[in-house]
Amino acid sequence: SIGESRVMKFTSNDGSSRGLTLPNGSVLIASRKAQDFWRHSIEPSEEECEERFSFTFRNISKYYLNSTCIVGDSNTRLLNFGTGQGTFGKWMPGKRIEAFHIGEIPEPEDIGPYRNIVLHTGV
Repeated sequence: SIGESRVMKFTSNDGSSRGLTLPNGSVLIASRKAQDFWRHSIEPSEEECEERFSFTFRNISKYYLNSTCIVGDSNTRLLNFGTGQGTFGKWMPGKRIEAFHIGEIPEPEDIGPYRNIVLHTGV
């Protein structure tokens, strides 16, 4: 962050929030995991402020390009994520959510940050 100081607001998934002052020349590094639990923002100021420039650098790991969540009934029980024999392997991280009825399917925002969401339905 270059320029006038600003307060970055962090809001957790439980609704609690806190602020962090970012002075001129500050660097903030956030892990990928932090984004699962915190939202961040710099809210508009009521007062006139000096200029501030913010630079964002992101690295999207190849590891996350195939991240997948499978939602389904017992027919999906043999689909395993992780490493080792009988799994999708480390290049397809993800999770399985068991849902036997339509009402058990979670809302998309409750599933998580997956690139692919597969809904497996029985006949």
